[in-house]
Amino acid sequence: MRRRGKKKERMILYGSALIVALMLLSTIGFFISGGSNSNRYGKYSFSRPDRSNLWYTVIDGKSMAFYNFPADIDHIELEPAVLDKIKDNNMVYITYDPENPFRESIALISLELSEVLWDSFKVYAELGFTKETEYTEKTITCDNAMPTLPVIYFMESNETKIGIEDNCIRIEGQSVHGFIMLYERLVYGLLGVIE
Repeated sequence: MRRRGKKKERMILYGSALIVALMLLSTIGFFISGGSNSNRYGKYSFSRPDRSNLWYTVIDGKSMAFYNFPADIDHIELEPAVLDKIKDNNMVYITYDPENPFRESIALISLELSEVLWDSFKVYAELGFTKETEYTEKTITCDNAMPTLPVIYFMESNETKIGIEDNCIRIEGQSVHGFIMLYERLVYGLLGVIE
């Protein structure tokens, strides 16, 4: 009689565990399949969970998030010389005007760009300003650009574009969204997502 009671308890326990496992798996399946938008761009798969402004993908084994899907910004021209100038050097300067109205966003973008450059290409980025401030005496402008040490200069402009002149890469934007688009276009280009 005792054996039968233990056997019945085990059957109830296994049945309960099976029901919990099925509920858990169906919930996970819902979130994976029905709870997000998925798109492909080239060889990359992007997903955008519901109620999210970010597109997620895996590039070179690293999970990355972007505000813009590549097809939405691949119209922004980017000369191969810009990508080569960055990837072919061990160090770059990243600079902007400390009085730029978009300085807070540019500061975050500059920091994120420096992390991508180091993590993906082992390119060290020194951050600075185009003018002396209470935080730094050293200024970095396009005058500091050299063949082995390019300058990436985020500047306010009436246009949204990326260009290069005399080892100075100019990222020109007219809004926070514009600078984010330009940053992501540059990163997509560097990582080979947009060719």
